Amino acid sequence: MSRTNFNPIIGMGSVEEEGIIWHMEFLHTESTTMDRILLALVVYSDVDHQCRTIVYSVDASNADDILIERIGRLPLDTSTPVPILLIPLRHYPEALVLLTEYEAGIVTTDDIACGNMLYPTCPIERPFGEVKCPLFTAYIHCPESNESADYYVYLGADDGSLYKMIFPSCHEIQWEILDPINTVAPAMAMLGTIQVIDEINDQPYLADVLFYAGESADSQIIAVDRTSNSSRAHIVLQTWTSRAPIVDSRLASVMTDEQNVVLSCSGQGKHGALTLISRGVQTSLLHKSTCRWDGFNRLWNTQAPVSESTITPVLVGSSALETRLLCIQGK
Repeated sequence: MSRTNFNPIIGMGSVEEEGIIWHMEFLHTESTTMDRILLALVVYSDVDHQCRTIVYSVDASNADDILIERIGRLPLDTSTPVPILLIPLRHYPEALVLLTEYEAGIVTTDDIACGNMLYPTCPIERPFGEVKCPLFTAYIHCPESNESADYYVYLGADDGSLYKMIFPSCHEIQWEILDPINTVAPAMAMLGTIQVIDEINDQPYLADVLFYAGESADSQIIAVDRTSNSSRAHIVLQTWTSRAPIVDSRLASVMTDEQNVVLSCSGQGKHGALTLISRGVQTSLLHKSTCRWDGFNRLWNTQAPVSESTITPVLVGSSALETRLLCIQGK
């Protein structure tokens, strides 16, 4: 399978790597190499407690004879934690970002092939007064039609932090801390770009439209101003309410004229709430008749005059013994 010969199933093969595969991503390649496929992996060995970045090259120029070759294995420093994200760079072919708990490093396939462990790194910027760095859970690239000068990637964290990782060059990373959102699960998507009118000066500006899944919180579609160091707040375009996780629940006592409901403890942290869950159509009691309506088997709704100038909706009930008319005054 390649950009010139596309066939999703042209054969089967296997390559064995000892250890646990933490991440696996295809890298972007040059447009002139249509049949070159690069697969990057982060593998942790529980035998020697070593984490390695491995890149395989797949030559699919001949659909009948596909060649798989390991370019190299780059061991990470033993003091470096296991990367939490592996991000292939779209604007810089055959390059990736290894994102750990406290720093980001730009690694190329040449670094992996020659064993260069001195690739450029950059510590993660922290908000003022914060001791710990956010734990990033998801990323999304800028729109492909991005006309800005720099290429950038959005990062979402488990504490609701939203970052923009900007690449002025293939060897440099700049950080921009954006307004916080809900806690982010490992799922983000770029939906496109829209033009928004500023409410203060009535001037239009471009905003990226992001979708993110909430981690035990509401999922949202938001519009983020793509201008660097902008002070504009995010615009929430749509919200999906999340009830997860439900940690405990009880069946509420059946009350007169009410449905059975389940009282649950849902969400966590600032998104925690007591939720009433019921099945059916919610109703409200308008009136309860004092007399008994035993044996009635047919009902009609109609209108009847209650005075010389007033006609009101009424409910007519019929049984084998009698017919009654129910009118709720003032409703």
